[in-house]
Amino acid sequence: MDLKDMLYFCTIVEEGQISKAAKRLNISQPPLSLRLKELEEEVGCSLISRANGKWKVTKEGQLLYHKSQQILSHIEGLAESIRNIGSEFSGEVRIGIGAHCMSYFQRIVPDLIRKYPRISCRTVVADSPTIERYLQERSIELAVLRLNLSYNCYTTFNLPPQHMVAVYSNLLPPPAHEGQVTFEELVQYPLLFSRRWANADGFRPIVAAFQAKHLKPQMVLDAQLPSLLINLLYTTPAVALIPNTEIPSYAEDVFPVRDIDHYVIFQPVLAYLSDSYLSPQANAVMELIKEYCIE
Repeated sequence: MDLKDMLYFCTIVEEGQISKAAKRLNISQPPLSLRLKELEEEVGCSLISRANGKWKVTKEGQLLYHKSQQILSHIEGLAESIRNIGSEFSGEVRIGIGAHCMSYFQRIVPDLIRKYPRISCRTVVADSPTIERYLQERSIELAVLRLNLSYNCYTTFNLPPQHMVAVYSNLLPPPAHEGQVTFEELVQYPLLFSRRWANADGFRPIVAAFQAKHLKPQMVLDAQLPSLLINLLYTTPAVALIPNTEIPSYAEDVFPVRDIDHYVIFQPVLAYLSDSYLSPQANAVMELIKEYCIE
């Protein structure tokens, strides 16, 4: 088995079909099928099950895939490390950011530009399950997302926890008091809500809390990005329910903000695959996030 065998096998697994893998590798399908057959003969077991016309990676194939990814990652990283010896941090860092964890990355950008002007960051923003999938596929190096993660193959660092708050549009009468707002009070207003944010551990705790009190909230908008909800408060007489960390500093002085009388706490983390090579520039970005965000 050589590095090319590992690359070919990983591509087959990632594409889910030999024909698609061959197209990605820019080779014809028959030689790739033969290479897979020879690899299975070498290791002495089936790597991909084809029973009843269904295509599935076996347990042995999954092990080979993860070990091959680890080796390929370190080989690629070794060349990059050699190129960067004695030079300033430079290159691209691929980062996945959960839609409700944007603030943890945004706060480091000014210092990132000042300290590491030759590092460029390519970011993708999505829900946490999608970000975790990108991490598993190694299409990103670092991730900022919420627990719970589906696998235990990560190194993680806890970021400041989040809780839900209610942000009132100035087009509404001001809140009657300074303390926590109850669900009975919230049900009186049109609500701008991030339904994906409410998903935690397989249920929607905020929605469930309304239902437990036999209340039917006026959910007039369901959006993923908290920034959209904040922007709408300038023109929409409603209350936005968002994580406390995701309120822009300029909005804190504009809109009344109240904690919600609810127990749910969400734990964002900085994560990367434990067996993956992290480039020097990725390590530099990670250390900035830890410096600014980890308590």
